[in-house]
Amino acid sequence: MTLSTSDNRYLKTSFIYLIVSIVLMIAGAVYEHFSFGVYSYFMIYAFAIPLAGGALPFLAKFMKGMRGANAYSGAVEVSAYSGAAAGITAYSGAADATAYSGETAEATAYFGAVAETIAPGHHEAIYHLALATLTAGSIVHGILAICGRPNSLTVIYLIAGLLLLAVTALSAVRSSATRMQK
Repeated sequence: MTLSTSDNRYLKTSFIYLIVSIVLMIAGAVYEHFSFGVYSYFMIYAFAIPLAGGALPFLAKFMKGMRGANAYSGAVEVSAYSGAAAGITAYSGAADATAYSGETAEATAYFGAVAETIAPGHHEAIYHLALATLTAGSIVHGILAICGRPNSLTVIYLIAGLLLLAVTALSAVRSSATRMQK
């Protein structure tokens, strides 16, 4: 089983997000312990954003790469394209035959592109920026709530983070559509 460099990159990225989540979790727990009963859920649970948005999706991408490396080691793939594409793939002794109509193939490609936005491949910079914006916004909102000075401008972090996630998703779908046309 050989893993590609991108698979190792997914593992490293997942590990970094896990460390960030643990640091935020410890900081939230320490603050809550010494806060004399004054705390904010936005600050305590800020660790959930990098954990759920970063560590888990990139770990899933790494595991998917490992499963793919195991499934395709020594596998033979034969495809015939006449009208509708039919593929017969042998997975280490087991055979799987699947026939795709044109609509099914397009739907599969579309949902594959949407699923790719969970942990986007080459759109990672925007995705990381979105997670950092949402995490920072949660911490800032928590600090302002603890100080007793809630500010309606903290919603800008949420809007900016969600817009960045939308840009990532649209960019990934567009990139996937461009790849399918080639």
